[in-house]
Amino acid sequence: EGMTMTFRQFAFNNVMRNKRLYAAYFLSSLFTVSIFFTFAIFAFHPAFFDGDMNSKALFGMGVAGGIIYLFSFFFVLYSMSSFLQSRKKEFGMLMIQGMSSGQIRLMVFLENMLIGLFATVLGIVIGLVFAKLTLLIAENVLVIDQSLNFYFPTLAILVTLVSFVVLFLFISFFVSFILRTNKLITLIKSDKQSKGEPKASWVWTTLSILLLLGGYSLAIFAKAQQVVFVFLPVVLMVIIGTYLLFTQLSVYLIRRMKRNKSFFWRKTNMILLSDLSHRMKDNARSFFMVAIILTVAFSAIGTLFGAQSFLTGGLKEANPYSYVLSGVDDEKENKQNVQLVQDALEKHNVQTDKEIVNYWTIPYEGDIQTEIVKVSEYNQLAQLLGKEELDLKKDEAVVAEKGSANMYESDRDEKLLTKPIQLKDGKSIKAKEIITADALQLFDPFYIVNDDVVSQLKNAEHIPSQYIWQVKKGDEEDVIDAGRTISEKFSYEVPFTAVDYFAYEINKSYGPILFIGLFIGLVFFVSAGSFLYFRLYSDIDADKQKFSMISKIGLTAQELKKVLNRQTAILFFTPMVVALVHGAVALTALSHLMDYNLLFISTYVLGSFFVIQLIYFLFVRYFYTKQIKSVL
Repeated sequence: EGMTMTFRQFAFNNVMRNKRLYAAYFLSSLFTVSIFFTFAIFAFHPAFFDGDMNSKALFGMGVAGGIIYLFSFFFVLYSMSSFLQSRKKEFGMLMIQGMSSGQIRLMVFLENMLIGLFATVLGIVIGLVFAKLTLLIAENVLVIDQSLNFYFPTLAILVTLVSFVVLFLFISFFVSFILRTNKLITLIKSDKQSKGEPKASWVWTTLSILLLLGGYSLAIFAKAQQVVFVFLPVVLMVIIGTYLLFTQLSVYLIRRMKRNKSFFWRKTNMILLSDLSHRMKDNARSFFMVAIILTVAFSAIGTLFGAQSFLTGGLKEANPYSYVLSGVDDEKENKQNVQLVQDALEKHNVQTDKEIVNYWTIPYEGDIQTEIVKVSEYNQLAQLLGKEELDLKKDEAVVAEKGSANMYESDRDEKLLTKPIQLKDGKSIKAKEIITADALQLFDPFYIVNDDVVSQLKNAEHIPSQYIWQVKKGDEEDVIDAGRTISEKFSYEVPFTAVDYFAYEINKSYGPILFIGLFIGLVFFVSAGSFLYFRLYSDIDADKQKFSMISKIGLTAQELKKVLNRQTAILFFTPMVVALVHGAVALTALSHLMDYNLLFISTYVLGSFFVIQLIYFLFVRYFYTKQIKSVL
């Protein structure tokens, strides 16, 4: 018994002594737990469970939780393996001192469980500390009727605790099993084995360029519906291309640089390049993983924001007026409906400008009719929106077509231009041009004519008017509430649009999806950064040796800083830049699919990620440089 007790102490002391080595592993585990727990606090909030949360959203949360958990598993496993990699020598020493491989496995198992339990408990504590803040942010990002009050998340704590204890148990068994099969002797020697110059074949290098260019051009030049068909081939081409980019192309380029003598011998380039091809080859798999993970995060978040902006932006484009009521044939009913709208607006303190638009129709072809609108009424609407007004002389007319993307691509506007408008006295008027009617959104192209012409039209029929209200003054909430009140009163019999209320409803159902997407994107993003951090730290001992040797030859502090800066920057930004390009191509293809310009959204999403990565880089670089300088 005495022995195991000291053995446990030994494992414990080991963790305490090797702080830097363990810190990286501990922090990444801690981070993973906190993110999962924060998500759980949100997902198990009573507002969603007791409220009218639909099954789809709950299912979405479940799936998201699953993805985060699965990802955490691989992430912790990866952290663990790079952590063990950096402790090979220590295991070797222990074996030389007579420790059996069984004891080493037990030691690793105990240490791992110790770190895992600490990380889980602390992760939950951190999650609790920031819980109120998380819920506040969620409440503002989402459009939710009820507020997300702070609650004590018992269920979230239980789920997180059980999930991660199981996860760490499984990983600890898994790792100690691997240690058994992996002869520890090879671990001790592993650093001494020469790596030889990495090779890259020009065939694979060329293939990587061809695959990436092919995938990109397929994605970018695909029109609307084709995007769906090229999706799978593009994804495959880009994934294989990216893998070859890191394993072959990067090594190939570095070899070319080394052969360029003037470049190689210039100042500190030799130090940077001598190691770089090994680094690229060793890190190729990590880079590939990081680039693909980041691409997924960019594309997912860009798609979610894009879809939301498409739905609400498209809605606002198609309905420029605050409230629109379509008339019916019965005049008395029209009066009542208009009164109902007026009353609701007054009740909610919404001040508006009101316009009435009269329509006439004339025959077009067979049974099909074409609408006609008076220029004076069109101009009143244009005034409301601050758009350009029209000036038509007595016998002038124009063909107006819808401003935003027309669902029915037809050549009717061209036909209307050539087709004369018949008048009662046998004369006719021809439209002089086709204009874009920003102020009036009818489905088909229609005519706008001088007011005097309307009374002289042949076979003209007056159809029910449209009543339009444009908000002058009113609180946003009141505008939405008024829209809700009126929409509920009319139900479906009377066509009525309240654009702000509709947009609010879209955002409300879309909010949780957006939030979940952001969460998953964040997990992917930070874990990608941590992958790079581990790669850097697993080489730190070799770097310390290398730089302490070089500094004896006479490398100035300034030059050292330059080499370290470049080394860390290449490591951090190579996969990031590749992912940014991938993401930009993916979002371009998406905007073709939706026929909606996503430039602003894409720039915003990709830009924010780049800034976060930059801050992360500065942070890591500072600690890394400090570590290296400590040995000089």
